[in-house]
Amino acid sequence: MQLHEAHEVKEVYSPQEANKAIQQEGWKLIAVTSASNPKNEDRMAVCYVLGKPAPAPLQKGKYVDGNWVPDEE
Repeated sequence: MQLHEAHEVKEVYSPQEANKAIQQEGWKLIAVTSASNPKNEDRMAVCYVLGKPAPAPLQKGKYVDGNWVPDEE
């Protein structure tokens, strides 16, 4: 997945969080980069950028806690 294909994006700061999001929650890895550590801004950390694609255009709904929930008809 490339950034322009992502409908929703999030950052995580550990390989365990990234693996869980990818394997159990359907996120795709977009990039691995460095960023200020959110727990200590004086230090750098590895940042995993994850994304989810947009849902099919005919399916109406919204993301709730990172999961696509279709509208009830």
